[in-house]
Amino acid sequence: MKKEQVMTIQWFNTEQYPTVFLGNSEASKEYKEQLYKQFVSQFGFDKVAAYERVKNLTYLLEGKQGYNSGKEYDTPPALPCFLDHAMYFRNTKLDTTIVVSHPYQFDLELMSEFLNQLNLESIVWFNDKSFYMTKSTPTIMIGAQEKLENLNMNANNRIWQCS
Repeated sequence: MKKEQVMTIQWFNTEQYPTVFLGNSEASKEYKEQLYKQFVSQFGFDKVAAYERVKNLTYLLEGKQGYNSGKEYDTPPALPCFLDHAMYFRNTKLDTTIVVSHPYQFDLELMSEFLNQLNLESIVWFNDKSFYMTKSTPTIMIGAQEKLENLNMNANNRIWQCS
């Protein structure tokens, strides 16, 4: 019987703009880098990683150990459309990990149902905040309620502002 290989999340410093988010438009690269830096700065993220399916996404986003142990996954093998172009972000000072995605299309109601089953919540920005494809994709932040609240309090309860 073949043993399934479990992926280990490989974290990188947030200082560099992750090239996976560059999209197709070189013309807006500088603006997207600016949005990325403002996003990282406002929420205090110091680590970033490519999205990998883990055994227990809820455990990971709640900051619990053992998120990659066990036999079952709490997410489907096919990536839900709202996790398109997803990355993990981490604020190590607050011990907070979240998922940020930039899907071209998604169903808000289906996403909410899916996240409710995992006891997770989301914040969605439907404007020019996407550092993947500005004006073409929303930015979705997914995490445990307590962790999202900690991030918002750390950001002085400001709406994500871009100058």
